[in-house]
Amino acid sequence: MKIIHTSDWHIGQSFYNYSRDEEHRHFAKQLANEITRLKPDVLVVAGDIFDVAVPSIQAQRLLVEILTKLHAACPSMKIVLIAGNHDSASRLDIHAPLWHNINVEIIAGVNHDNLVNSHIIKVKSLEGKLIGNIVAVPYIAEYNYSRYGLSSADTDESAEKLIQNFHQYLLDVAQKDNVPIIMTAHLAVAGAEAWSHDQSKLSYHSVDIMGKGYDYLALGHIHHPSAIAKDNSLARYCGSPFKLSFDENFNHSVSVVSVDSHGDKPEISEIEISPLYKSVKFPETPTDCQSTLELLKNIQPSKGDYIRIDIVSDKPVDVSIRHKIEEIVNEKGYRFCLVNTIPSQSKKPDSDTKPSFLSAESIRKANPIEIARNYYAVKYNGQKLPQDIEKCLQTAINLSDTELREENV
Repeated sequence: MKIIHTSDWHIGQSFYNYSRDEEHRHFAKQLANEITRLKPDVLVVAGDIFDVAVPSIQAQRLLVEILTKLHAACPSMKIVLIAGNHDSASRLDIHAPLWHNINVEIIAGVNHDNLVNSHIIKVKSLEGKLIGNIVAVPYIAEYNYSRYGLSSADTDESAEKLIQNFHQYLLDVAQKDNVPIIMTAHLAVAGAEAWSHDQSKLSYHSVDIMGKGYDYLALGHIHHPSAIAKDNSLARYCGSPFKLSFDENFNHSVSVVSVDSHGDKPEISEIEISPLYKSVKFPETPTDCQSTLELLKNIQPSKGDYIRIDIVSDKPVDVSIRHKIEEIVNEKGYRFCLVNTIPSQSKKPDSDTKPSFLSAESIRKANPIEIARNYYAVKYNGQKLPQDIEKCLQTAINLSDTELREENV
């Protein structure tokens, strides 16, 4: 069985207020060409189809356009999509029966009433022979374990153990056919290379939670290609097909995976996806404001590349300088995104202004002003939040409180 593994499309993403629809179409064209060439048995999309849970009508139309193009590239190929943490399971599930008619399977939530038929997808050859099983598991937030019957007050087993049992049950059933098993899921597995991700927002799980018996675990959620070997099987992230942030400094691709027989080691190759627009960080070696302005005068022209200007500064860059920077890069054909300030490494924060890192619980209880002070200290090398900014923020808070009280009268 041959599959193409991709994930984290994030359709509908607004990159610093720029639409990425044309970049998604550019990616889909490349993927369709590879599908026509390789004629895989399955295309697996391992979650985060959309960028937000409530995608715009435009984003939903774009998904229809992309899936239609990919199906036309190889009508015999089965397309399997699972929901990720950015997706709304119910919204993805609405049109799943319709998509089923053109060989597209959307697994958005856990169907406890029909686990086997809903989550084990049979893959057959053109002659009708069973050649593989796809065990499709969507993203499941821990607060939904009880909703899906994966936790119970009547057992001493942890929620993680119960969901492991759920995965193992599906794998045990899939193994009875003695054909290659591709499992797909959307979560952060310990040991993955999570470059560019905010580590504080990732909840890692042991790869053991996925159970045993798959030949290849097609994972989504981490944007950097990364593999975790376990026994005779392989768990792997294919990564996102193009940059979703300026800090993703690696090649983006989709993966081609072949498994001849159940228990065989999968053969993997990567197909690099060429970006429609580059994401440029300038200058290569960050410096101060005036030096950066001088360097910008000689920057090479562009045809729409995104650009972030990195400036070494221990305080916010003056608005007038920001306007000059934006004017220069726009004239050079770039899509200006932001000025990113980098604190000077030579200056150490005073002990009384040293930032502290707040837990989620402390953030819920903290005063907004305290959060702003802490953020500013982290961003600007321990400096105190300026009084004028603090006054503006306090005024906004007061106005908000007044409006809420009036609404509740």
